[in-house]
Amino acid sequence: MPDDTPLFPADVVTPDDQPTVEEPELGPAQELIRELIPPLNEDDAKALCTQVLEDYHGAIVDRSEWESRMGEWEDAYYNRVEPKTFPWPGSANFHVPLTMMGVETFKPRLIEGVTGVDPPIVVIAVKTATEERRELVEMFLNWRIKTRLPMDELVATSAHLYLQPGLVIAKTYWKVTRKVRRLVREFSLDATMEDITTSFFGAQVQPLNLKPVGDQDFEGTVPVAPGAGEPLRVRLKLKILDDGVQVLLEKDELDEGSWIDLVDPLDFFAPSRAGGDVQQMPWCQQRLWLYDHELRNRVAIGRFDAEAVEALLQGSTAAEGGGDADSYEVHTARESASAETSDGPTDARQLQYEVIEDHRRWDINGDGEEEEIITWVAPALKDRILGWDYLDNVYAHGRRPFRVGRFLSVPFTFYPLSYAEMIHGVQDEINAIHNQRSDFGTIQNIPFYFYRASATHPPIGQPLRPGAGVPIDNPQQDLFFPSWRGSPAYGVNDEATLLQYHERLSGLTDLSFGKQPTRVGATRTARGTQTLLAESGLRFKTILQGFQSFWAGI
Repeated sequence: MPDDTPLFPADVVTPDDQPTVEEPELGPAQELIRELIPPLNEDDAKALCTQVLEDYHGAIVDRSEWESRMGEWEDAYYNRVEPKTFPWPGSANFHVPLTMMGVETFKPRLIEGVTGVDPPIVVIAVKTATEERRELVEMFLNWRIKTRLPMDELVATSAHLYLQPGLVIAKTYWKVTRKVRRLVREFSLDATMEDITTSFFGAQVQPLNLKPVGDQDFEGTVPVAPGAGEPLRVRLKLKILDDGVQVLLEKDELDEGSWIDLVDPLDFFAPSRAGGDVQQMPWCQQRLWLYDHELRNRVAIGRFDAEAVEALLQGSTAAEGGGDADSYEVHTARESASAETSDGPTDARQLQYEVIEDHRRWDINGDGEEEEIITWVAPALKDRILGWDYLDNVYAHGRRPFRVGRFLSVPFTFYPLSYAEMIHGVQDEINAIHNQRSDFGTIQNIPFYFYRASATHPPIGQPLRPGAGVPIDNPQQDLFFPSWRGSPAYGVNDEATLLQYHERLSGLTDLSFGKQPTRVGATRTARGTQTLLAESGLRFKTILQGFQSFWAGI
């Protein structure tokens, strides 16, 4: 990229011309919140910020080996190999798609194990008094999952992450989105104001305190559910035309409900040797990538401090906030497979700021006891936090909002092994044997030869092709083609043995693929077939149960 090429497009707001971040007005509804979550003094905020960033950078160092291996797993899945010059340039360099074949065979079975049940959620009443509500609650939850959440995409993505890189992390929370909608609609001349408001808001919800503020201009509020915040502002402006009435509507809109985010494993950090349960860890962190408007929205709802966000926006560019250089090897593998280029003109990370959401036990009020808190810190700000809150105040259940699924857990550690790591040795060995057989066939089909150095017409550069003659004085004596002992059949037997190793490791047998077993007598009788099916399903059952437990926890 030339030095004079601008980092941001012309329509992107840069720190020099950003609007000032405004502190929201504090009303009576915020008094108790301020009493619960008072601003920290400078020393306490600096100490907390320093500890969060030290743990963040330390976790990156501690898991560097896992990230390096994760890059190898990605290459194995996408069938990418390093350039090869041994035993000669252009020798066989094929990657047997064992890893991709296994992952893509498991994936639809995992998806079917979660979405193949209808209804996906079954509610069980724990008290007799709630039995009459059970059916209604079950109906509502299933409606929410089927219509409001992108469940098909979430389950498919989680199935891939569960196998590759073997770690899937979900974050569940109550998502509240407030936005302003602006539109113009037309009505007939005989339409009344009640007809217009009913068309916009329904018969049950009418604007409250709708008052004129100008000529054919009205403002009011729309009520929200109890505990959902202030009423939503609404404005109606009418214009009488010859053939109808035009209405300009401006209204605040509230959308809320349970939500599920799948966290990129590279954006989740945990301490080493702290076990696998995120609820028991002393701390855990999620790396967020937030746009400018998302930072401002969190200030508007009182989650972030306005001065800290202002310092972040004015003190650094978005590109400086989004580095994630620690996961270079993994991103390189993914970009090579998808043919994308990082740090290009359309890279979204150039418009995002890096924020660390930290969950930890910390004595925040100086009473000598540690409380569960959530802290938001930007690595670009070294000595101040963006905001903090009690875990109980953000999540009513009092638990950290992360659910973790692992393909092949390593006892007492957080990071598991992936499918690619499980068959790593088999994959490398079968690649080597297959390429050796290909090279053996190449030598047999196009052999090299020896010729007399003093020949009148040495066959230097003469290609060997059917029907072509090569002028040689005495072919019987001037040329010698060595014969090679051995047979490529040895590789066929070894590859068959390695495939059996792969079957026993993964549990993916011929029966799993819907194929007749190749071993003689394997399905000779109906009872023998039934026994084989039962045995072949045990290995897969444990894998499926782990994935189902992950979603059951969600």
